[in-house]
Amino acid sequence: MDYRSGMMSAEERGEKRADERYSRLIQILMSQKRMDDIGRIAADALYRKKLYQEFHL
Repeated sequence: MDYRSGMMSAEERGEKRADERYSRLIQILMSQKRMDDIGRIAADALYRKKLYQEFHL
């Protein structure tokens, strides 16, 4: 594996983790019937970060 393909794998792993984290947050919000927050996290990165911290994600 060369440097470039190693970096691509690292990027892909990072993206996968970010996607899984985002999905988990949505699942939590849905289970708590916080539908307005789902729309808000899509548009507001600071609020999304706050909720990641709130739910220890």
